[in-house]
Amino acid sequence: MPPPPPELPSVQVGFTDFAIDPDYRIRRHILGMDGTNACNTNAAFSLRIALRYLAPEGVDLSFISSDLIQLGNVFIPKISSTAGGYHLDPEEQGGYQILVNYRSRGPRQVSLRELLEGKVDDQLDEWSRDRIVLIGLAEPKDAQFTPKQTERMLGVTIHAQKASQLISATLDNRPLIWWLPEWGEGLWILLWAISSNGVVWVIYYSFRNRAAYGRFLHNHPLVCVVVLTGMTLSLWSICYLMLLTGGWLPLAPSLCVMVLSLGSSMYFNRLKP
Repeated sequence: MPPPPPELPSVQVGFTDFAIDPDYRIRRHILGMDGTNACNTNAAFSLRIALRYLAPEGVDLSFISSDLIQLGNVFIPKISSTAGGYHLDPEEQGGYQILVNYRSRGPRQVSLRELLEGKVDDQLDEWSRDRIVLIGLAEPKDAQFTPKQTERMLGVTIHAQKASQLISATLDNRPLIWWLPEWGEGLWILLWAISSNGVVWVIYYSFRNRAAYGRFLHNHPLVCVVVLTGMTLSLWSICYLMLLTGGWLPLAPSLCVMVLSLGSSMYFNRLKP
């Protein structure tokens, strides 16, 4: 990362580092970290932009603890090593990081050629009123992968998404990404294991005897597929709906435990004398 212009004070400079996951996608947002000799600012570019935009609203940033900051009336917790699907090493947790809640639509983009040729002069006033305008290069080398799309997103667009997340969370109550603690994830996974067992036992005790239950499974083997499909769709739907409200719930481990529990319970009860 090149150093900033030497004549600018550090409070007007923000770093543009990305936290890139092993699959080369950006899911984390570094809000702040210790400055270096090359770049002595401790705040992200996107955070500087958001704070500048929110300043007229009387919104400021304050530290509640080393793992919790407050932006206006919004509390923004630092991600833990096991946040969501993560298992972060200590060196990957540098700085104050949160999870990025990308918008489904990106910001409006206007090329320099369109500006110079006057093609958007009639719309510029409307497009820029009460908006943040970022200037960047449409350079493929600066583009990165995100969870939202298969094609890479320009770096300036990612910074715009991050700044928009902070502003919208403060002014519009747009949800931040949240997750369960480890004990909460354990209870969630256990709940689905118990639920799948409960479905099997309801089916089992709906028959007058074990022989009738065994004959039913033998004559209707697809019942296992139907029950498993229904449970899977229920789990997926709940996780998806929670994600729409910002919740990142453990889908894969819950599904694995549910399949194992459901399959073993049906097989065990079928063979039980």
